[in-house]
Formats: sequence, structure tokens, C-alpha cells
Amino acid sequence: EKARNLFPHAQWQEEDHWRFREWFLLERKSDALGSPPILAWSPNSLNEKDVWSRLMDSMMGVFVSNGKQRQDDGGELLELSELWTGRTLTVLDEHARDLDAAPEDAVFLGRFVLATDPFFAPLPGVRMASAPGLLPALERDLAAARAAHSRARLSQLELEKLCNWVPANADPNPQYFSDIEP
Repeated sequence: EKARNLFPHAQWQEEDHWRFREWFLLERKSDALGSPPILAWSPNSLNEKDVWSRLMDSMMGVFVSNGKQRQDDGGELLELSELWTGRTLTVLDEHARDLDAAPEDAVFLGRFVLATDPFFAPLPGVRMASAPGLLPALERDLAAARAAHSRARLSQLELEKLCNWVPANADPNPQYFSDIEP
């Protein structure tokens, strides 16, 4: 309950629980464990292909689409840019279809994990939001946050606080990846 109170939400929806679990497991320092649970529970020896390692190296942030790429086998890939760091990632075909169903001005808020190198997949808490003026507003907020706290990585709590608003002209029921049909 103490940890839940730290996670900023006006109302708890099922999708918010996914992001809470990701934060609780991957970022929140446990008083009892002395580190985030993933660090305390992961094996001492990891290789880059371990699920533990991939979760620890996941990319959290605000992502925008750079467009689709067609593969030789007919599949599609989607390239996303993360607005905090400028890093890009390529999303697997099966998830690219889900992302591609989003409006052109959509932003994706949340965490992506390496699935099959070099392709990423969204974790269940990734939220899609779309509204006129949303992207420029987020870019301004991120620039202000970066100027105040020049970090190499945006934490999930910072992202939640930054994005814990829905513009008046936005869909009051934003889509989440758990709701998008392939």
C-alpha cells in the first residue's frame, strides 16, 4: 500500500496496474531488499539473452513513430524514437501492426523490451495516447524536465507524473496495448 501511494494516479484503471507492477519490480528500491526486486532476485550471473537482463535493460519513455519498414518476407517493422534520449528502436512485425493501428499523432508511453535482437516489443503497460497538440506539449514538458534534471534516463515515476493528465480534447478512454486487437 505504501508503494501504491507513491505511484501517481487520479484513478486506478486495470492498465495502470501493469505500469505499477513494472515500476515496482524494475525501479522501486525496496526497503527490505535494499534494491529494486529485479536486482535482488535475479541470478548473480546473467547473459544478455536472459529475461532478467532484458527486463533490466528495457527502454522506458515517450515514443513516437518514425514510420514503417517493409521486410523482404512481406512483414512490417515500425521504427520508434524515444523523445527523452533520441534513441530509436524497431518493433517486431506482430507488435508493429498494433502500433500502426494508432493515429498518426499518437505517442506511446511506457517500456519496451528487447525481444529478438535487434527487435523490441512493448510491455503490457505501454499506453497509446493521441490528441491535437499532445506531442508538442510533451516535447515542451520533457525539455523542461531535462533542463531541470539532466539525466541519461527518465524514470517511470517521472514519466507517470509528467503524463498523468489528459488534455480536455483527448479521448477520455485512451487505448492500451492490452486492448488492441492484432
